[in-house]
Amino acid sequence: MRKVIYSQMTSLDGFIEGPNGELEWSVPSDQLFSFINEREQLVDTHLYGRVTYQNMESYWPDREQASDASDFEIAFSRKWKEINKLVFSSTLTQVEWNSILVRDQIKETINQLKNKPGGDLLLGGAGLAKSFMELDLIDQYHLYIHPIILGSGKRLFSSMNEPKQLKLVNQRSFAGGIVWLCYQRGDQHG
Repeated sequence: MRKVIYSQMTSLDGFIEGPNGELEWSVPSDQLFSFINEREQLVDTHLYGRVTYQNMESYWPDREQASDASDFEIAFSRKWKEINKLVFSSTLTQVEWNSILVRDQIKETINQLKNKPGGDLLLGGAGLAKSFMELDLIDQYHLYIHPIILGSGKRLFSSMNEPKQLKLVNQRSFAGGIVWLCYQRGDQHG
């Protein structure tokens, strides 16, 4: 069965961006970007809320044309343009780049997708992740922990209704002290 994977860069103190939206601390090295691109090969759908979709759409479609783009960025840009995307928003009126707009019935939509053949579903963005956590839709958490303490900003996890029991199923270290941790729901096997 396909998995919903929440994948996120985070500071050591649990922030995904600084107090003014700063993200430069989380720019991946070539080694990390290579790993991210490998992980992308297991995914056939990205799941976004409005803000994450708009941020991705404003950057990745043209990144492969940039003179300073690395080979890893070019590969990701190409994959991003062709991969299916579900955008969960009540305010957007249209989406592009192989995207489908979803306004409601989140749980039903995701459960239908999980039961169809295909690759995993990659979830991005803290706001949508909170909704998915409340609906118990996330199967794995892929956290890229950077060795920086931001002190404030946007939290990786906001307040939840109940604790989520997880188990560590994989991990990897990268240059610069970045650690990837793969957690699975505690009630799942394999």
